[in-house]
Amino acid sequence: MSTKTDVFSFGILVLETVSGRKNIVRHSDDQKIDLLNYTWKLFEEGRSLEIVDPPLSNPDDSEQALLCIQLGLLCCQAVVPDRPDMHSVHLMLSSD
Repeated sequence: MSTKTDVFSFGILVLETVSGRKNIVRHSDDQKIDLLNYTWKLFEEGRSLEIVDPPLSNPDDSEQALLCIQLGLLCCQAVVPDRPDMHSVHLMLSSD
C-alpha cells in the first residue's frame, strides 16, 4: 500500500466521521450514494456544511467542520500527486 493510498483512506475516514455516514450507502431501491462524490458536489455548490452529521452541527464549530471537510477532500484528490502526504496533513491539523 502506498502512502498516497493511506492519505486517501484517511480522507474518507475524515468525511465519514464528519458526516456520520459510510462511504457507500445502499438505499431500499438499490441506489448507491458515494459519500466522496456527494461531498464534492456540495463543496462545489458552496453547501459543504450540509454533509455534517446533525448531532455534530454547531454554528460555533462550523469553521472547524469546514476545515475537516476541505482536508478530507484534499486527501481524496483524483490526481494522486495532488494529495498531501501525512506529514502535511498533520501540520494542517495542528496549526491554528
